[in-house]
Amino acid sequence: MNKRNLLICGLLALGVTSTAVALVGCNAPEEEVPDIKETVRYSEETNPYAELTWQEIATIDDWGKKLTEAPISYQFEGSYSEAYQGNYHRDYLYMNCYEDGSLHATYGANSNYYGYWTNVDRRGNQDLVLHVLNYNGSEYNSGIYDLVCDEANSEYYDFASNIHNPLNGGRTVTISGYRYSPVKSLEVTTSDQSSGCIIGDDMNYTGLVVKVNRENGKSIAIDEESYKDSTCRVKFEGFDSSEAGDIDIKVSYVNTEISTTYKVKVVGVTAIELNTTKVIKEFNVGDKINTDGLIINATRDDGVVAVLGVDKCEVKCSGEAGESVPVTISFQGIEESYNVKIKPVVLNGELDNGNKITVKLVSLTDCEYTVGGKTYRLNYSKSNVSGTTYCMLSKPESADIPAAVWEEINTNYVILAAEGAIKVSKMIAYSIPDSGDGDTPGTPRYENEPMLGIGGGTEQRTLVIDSAAGTATISYKYWYAGHTDTFVCKYTLENGVLTLTEEISKQVGGSGAQFQNLHKVWTLQSDGTALRTPFVSG
Repeated sequence: MNKRNLLICGLLALGVTSTAVALVGCNAPEEEVPDIKETVRYSEETNPYAELTWQEIATIDDWGKKLTEAPISYQFEGSYSEAYQGNYHRDYLYMNCYEDGSLHATYGANSNYYGYWTNVDRRGNQDLVLHVLNYNGSEYNSGIYDLVCDEANSEYYDFASNIHNPLNGGRTVTISGYRYSPVKSLEVTTSDQSSGCIIGDDMNYTGLVVKVNRENGKSIAIDEESYKDSTCRVKFEGFDSSEAGDIDIKVSYVNTEISTTYKVKVVGVTAIELNTTKVIKEFNVGDKINTDGLIINATRDDGVVAVLGVDKCEVKCSGEAGESVPVTISFQGIEESYNVKIKPVVLNGELDNGNKITVKLVSLTDCEYTVGGKTYRLNYSKSNVSGTTYCMLSKPESADIPAAVWEEINTNYVILAAEGAIKVSKMIAYSIPDSGDGDTPGTPRYENEPMLGIGGGTEQRTLVIDSAAGTATISYKYWYAGHTDTFVCKYTLENGVLTLTEEISKQVGGSGAQFQNLHKVWTLQSDGTALRTPFVSG
């Protein structure tokens, strides 16, 4: 059946009302039809979409246009929460059963169902059935199409059923539906938390209830968890917490002109209180302080206590070994702290001359170097390249180390963390800091200077010098794609300035990066970083 015939059949079907007679087929005798609530009725004989295969159903209509323009007979909705090893998320399903006999559902951000519906059988009995044919371009549920709807005992919903989703090995999503009635109005009820907001914080949905009222007199309250989902039919506009004051939040229902507003007062805080009951409080030197489980209760200017996200605060810790090292949480000039234990990392090794050494990392920058029974306080920096941790020692200006001893100390090492050991390295690794756009802060950029080739979107940026092989290797990983670009180059090194002169080899993970686009001149810092050196190319 072509599209033109579909439309003709659809129009004919729309003319059948609750007082009409069901058609059972050619020359079939007329039967009395019970008086039912539906004003539009379809059987498999009269629904034009029943003629389509599962391959055709998804392409026969402009579903995006129908979503906003086509009349609807029934609507269904449901959600499914997935929780696996701490990965919790909820996907929402919304289905429209259109007056022309078709149905379309969206599930989460990328899943679509297509089909048709019937609400009378061949004898004219009322029985709502959702015939789902197509899921994301494939046959739905191996050809098991029909979802028979049960009557729902609910003040809001009329029907209930289950729909199959093949993701993650197969899931069953419970859906509830109702005879469509347009949204008439929205009502918003706020709580102490949701009626106010801290400067710079995200919108607070705690206790916020949006009541959706329909023309048939039925209403439902949307829960706060739903608002955070991109597919939620209730949308919020106008939130801006950048400065104190009252703001109007517009609440609207998608694909309608129905909206309302409520006020939110943006305020500062007078105090913060830390709940560290579930926080990890023991680390090794060099570990990133883990604040998972930290609850920050902020007392707002209006006296209301609200939970403040850790990501909105500054977290500071010296990282120096000690039994009670403070972790300071700062927000808008207010500070509170809690104590953690940081254990030094002790590494044992051997110099080229056979002397035993111990390197004890006591902070993020300082270590105690012991050789021949004597201990010296040194600085160090670390970098990681392809799973190998390089450590470079340096002598602070205040250090009182005999020249002969310092000459004996090899300044480049590889840390074998799993073995608690350290060994002499013939290579030295420098990290390349990220400034967001690939430029080193505070350095000028010339119009004819080659692009860096290492910028925003990358991580683990390193420059490794192998003096024995006469090579310098630049590598960087793309955080959004997972692959790594590596360039092995010849170099010159003079007065702490390294210049890449020639490409020896490269491994490019799909980025198309070229040697000529790499920055060539780098200043090597005592803190273990390599910074771009401004230059004007010829």
